[in-house]
Amino acid sequence: MIHILLLASLSDKVFPLVLGKRTSCAIWDTLSAAFSSPSESRIMSLTMALQELNQKPDEPVANFLKRAKTIAEELAVASHIVRPSAFNLHIYRGLKPEFGAMVSSLLTRTEPVLYDDLHAMLLSHEFLHGSTLNKLNVADSPPANAPTANTAQRLGSDSDSTTPTSQRRGRGRGGRGRGGSNGGISSGRFWCAICRKTNHSTNRCYF
Repeated sequence: MIHILLLASLSDKVFPLVLGKRTSCAIWDTLSAAFSSPSESRIMSLTMALQELNQKPDEPVANFLKRAKTIAEELAVASHIVRPSAFNLHIYRGLKPEFGAMVSSLLTRTEPVLYDDLHAMLLSHEFLHGSTLNKLNVADSPPANAPTANTAQRLGSDSDSTTPTSQRRGRGRGGRGRGGSNGGISSGRFWCAICRKTNHSTNRCYF
């Protein structure tokens, strides 16, 4: 029963390794010998991948560091530990040119920078000098055709200057009469040009 379960769980690439094994013990021993100790070719492949690692033009630095750390962890599982100084050198070499000044400063340190510290410093540098800040500046800037306060004030004063004098006078309280008159005289008494009453003049109308 165990023999059948082991065979059923194997992939097409692994199955040829146990072909001809008649017992579950033989299958298990074969799989253990094949996968328990990493092959030299696997270690060389991971080492070359770490050496050739480069940050893509549109790749955030966090993703680049994650890829590098994944390779280093796989090497550690294969009993091939990558020293922090060597790991940092692979990171420095693979970063985009915009990190050049920062890399030059980090290389002057006597002790290698820990991964968490390096991660924080590179993220801060990307935020301050990369595309993230440029996107914020573009989002915060007003549209090109949006009027500013000075423009609105200037437009308001220009419209007043083009309004005829007789119409601009009519905006005051005393200019509300028809034809700009403050009132008239009827039978020797003043009458209001607004409400047509005779007990007050136009400039004292409250109706």
